[in-house]
Amino acid sequence: MQAFRRAEYILLATTDSPSSERISIDPEDTKQIQLRSVGSDLHSRLVFWACVSAICSSILSLCVAGYGYLSTPANVLGQSRNIKPLRRPNPYINLDKVLKDSNETFPPIVNFPPIVLQTAASGPRRTMREDHRQQRTKYGTVYPDERHILITSETSTIVQFRNIDYAMERCVLTLSLPPSVSLPDVPIKFSDPSTVDVWFLDTTSEISPYVSSTWEYAPSRLELLSTLEFSRGGPTNSTEFRCPSNEFTTFELVCTIPGCEVDFWQDRTVTPKGGVYLTQHQSVVA
Repeated sequence: MQAFRRAEYILLATTDSPSSERISIDPEDTKQIQLRSVGSDLHSRLVFWACVSAICSSILSLCVAGYGYLSTPANVLGQSRNIKPLRRPNPYINLDKVLKDSNETFPPIVNFPPIVLQTAASGPRRTMREDHRQQRTKYGTVYPDERHILITSETSTIVQFRNIDYAMERCVLTLSLPPSVSLPDVPIKFSDPSTVDVWFLDTTSEISPYVSSTWEYAPSRLELLSTLEFSRGGPTNSTEFRCPSNEFTTFELVCTIPGCEVDFWQDRTVTPKGGVYLTQHQSVVA
């Protein structure tokens, strides 16, 4: 017969039993528990009031910004949207002192326009556009250094030059047809001769696609420089004018007679040179 071990049970002490042992709590432990409770409550309050302060500060900042915007005149807001381009820094500082007593002479510089745009020949607000001959290659999109000259009864061309080098401020504008072999895939179209007016435009700022206030609309015409011709007979030159160093000179080429048409692409790297370009001559150092 299998023997079974007798289970032994121990009676747990109760508060009602006089023989029970009462649990005693150390007063120091009670104090620590109370301190932890107070610290936790203080931390929660600090977090709560910090959140309230941050929200109030954000609301106050939004109110101040909104009030400033609403109180700013509309014309000032319009000016802030049309930020004018900054002038380029002068790279010729103190060259006037270096060359003041110099007898050196320098050959002329041929300067092609980096900016060539088309616009309507007439109208109140003439939007400008830029034609290009971009090419997609295995290395990415390539933009050749070629500029479109297009002048008709409806369309005029705007060219802007950056006047380069120091004390080369006597300028002559030249109009000529480029060599027909310069871009064989783009034939030259023009009526011979085509007479055009060359106008100074009312701007001294650099025309840039990164400054929308200069890129969108054509500046107004300021003064007529010359009336020149595109002809197979050869280039024609304007009268001499001053082109201050490190500044910009901007022209508009406009047809003057019905049936006028000039349409070609110019490339500054082609020889002999052709198209629309400046020749800068040495000026007297002040």
